[in-house]
Amino acid sequence: MEELKDEISLLLSDDEARYFYHITNIDGEKILEEGLIVGNPSWEQSFLEFNEDEKNDITELIIDSLNKDNKTIIIAGVYKDDMDFFVRRLDEDKALEIVNWEGCNNPDYIVLSSYIIGYIDLDTLEFVHNDRANVISNYYGL
Repeated sequence: MEELKDEISLLLSDDEARYFYHITNIDGEKILEEGLIVGNPSWEQSFLEFNEDEKNDITELIIDSLNKDNKTIIIAGVYKDDMDFFVRRLDEDKALEIVNWEGCNNPDYIVLSSYIIGYIDLDTLEFVHNDRANVISNYYGL
């Protein structure tokens, strides 16, 4: 757990970006490929923003997630000047294809995979990095 804590702390260190998390039972690989479908255009409805304590030590967040039988903690990063595009309307054709999604009533919005830095697999306690993420992280500097 200590290694994961240090890895996440280093990952979330760019002052030009804001970092968010979403706890879910959906497979992280599927979200890396397709993005995260949500039912509301407000990021606050689907994500929590990391506070400084969580950036420095994610242990409590992980333990709390494990106690609630979750599978995945999605970590997203958005450059501050790109926040208006973080959650965007889902293409209507794409919405009709979606079967497995999280949200309220309708799968009308998406957080593109490019905003997802990666995820923590809560079964293995490993971080899986998304090579397609827009936010340049310090992941490879570990």
